[in-house]
Amino acid sequence: ATGDGRTDDSQAFLKAIQAAAKNDDKILVIPHGYVFNLVHQTIDFNKFNPAVVMKFDGGVLKNAKFVGNRTRILAPRIKIFENIILSGTFSSLSDYAYPEWVGGFPYDNTIDLVDALRQLDSVFFDIQLSNGEYFTKKGKYEVRGLTGISVGTTHVIMETDQSNTFLFSMGKISGSVKDRDFHSRYIRNLSLHITSTSSSQKLRGNRGIIIGATHRPVIENVRLVQSRDYQRFEKFELQSFLVSQKKVDDANVNIEFNGDSELSILN
Repeated sequence: ATGDGRTDDSQAFLKAIQAAAKNDDKILVIPHGYVFNLVHQTIDFNKFNPAVVMKFDGGVLKNAKFVGNRTRILAPRIKIFENIILSGTFSSLSDYAYPEWVGGFPYDNTIDLVDALRQLDSVFFDIQLSNGEYFTKKGKYEVRGLTGISVGTTHVIMETDQSNTFLFSMGKISGSVKDRDFHSRYIRNLSLHITSTSSSQKLRGNRGIIIGATHRPVIENVRLVQSRDYQRFEKFELQSFLVSQKKVDDANVNIEFNGDSELSILN
């Protein structure tokens, strides 16, 4: 393989996977300093039984569709994939997948965090964010399993000038019991911020997390902050919400239940 990011390295990669599958350790090392272009091939790891480990020592794989077959990934918080579409079964030997694997680094808004998460959650249930600030302008992401390092050091910041939107959801919004799946979705150990980029615009009806039709959702050690148009109500004002749906719709809310969730754990 050339590994210059331009040359067709697909046949060399296929041969390397075949060799690794026959080896006792079943490990294929992706070495530091190389970018391997797989020219949009579909690579089905079911053809290389038994399952192999792809160990990333700093190299990057780009331009392919990977169909996993209990394929294991061993990699630190570095970029390992570029324009890679994942399906099938994969697992991480560190228990978590990281948005950094697809270029989603803290303090860097080159790739929207939501885009990075969606690239991973097709095959990984558990995703961990690092210390630092991750940015999204899209929001509206349905969480499977998401955790940070701690509520004080891991921050997700949604910058929006849109009203009536939300950052994260769990389960189908407005869904019924039949819409639940059997995963216990969770959000843990991070801070969520919704902020407007315009000092004059008033955001209304935004939600931090919407809990829909889901099985045993868990929200634990999570801080939610809406930076602009902050609302605080006295008891008599809250009572007026009972008779005014418009007030409810216009309120910025951190957690909303909207759907038939099972027992929820809020810690």
